[in-house]
Amino acid sequence: MRASTRVLTALIATIGTVAGVCSPARAGLMYYGADNFNFAGSYVAWEFSTPGGPYSGGVKQTADPVHKGVGYLRESAAGGTGWGSLGRSATMAPATPSGTKCSIQASLRTETPGRTSTVNVEVIDPATWRYIALNRVTVGTEWAEVQTPDWVNGPTTVYFRVSLFGDASTKVLLIDDVYWKCFNN
Repeated sequence: MRASTRVLTALIATIGTVAGVCSPARAGLMYYGADNFNFAGSYVAWEFSTPGGPYSGGVKQTADPVHKGVGYLRESAAGGTGWGSLGRSATMAPATPSGTKCSIQASLRTETPGRTSTVNVEVIDPATWRYIALNRVTVGTEWAEVQTPDWVNGPTTVYFRVSLFGDASTKVLLIDDVYWKCFNN
């Protein structure tokens, strides 16, 4: 009986310690959303766009056990000067008097061996079509976690977009594991 009382007391103390450590970190989390391209709605949610040129894109299935479904952007002619993008709407937490801070993160990599991709990770206000957050990066053939800068008290619905810019090479950019979150400031 004593041994089980000691085990139960230790277990309760451990749970209390873990809850105490975890609670403050999550206390301000207001909203969380994700799209890993593995559900049927991804084909409908994401849309490809380009002003013209040698670009295509969409959502596809792969043989990779970790990245089963991915978004992709393809530049199919060397020397392209335009861009292609894959984007979707995302619901964010509403603004609060103390400030709602939001960000979006995506996993990106260039599928084509020996190539890199110049990419914008963009958050746009769909009412004005102005940037709320923008991060321009160059990614290689290893998966990279790319996050937008935080923004405060933006609209409840934003348009998130990954844009691939043309250069002197043909390539395919892969997009996966998109996460968005908002915290109360």
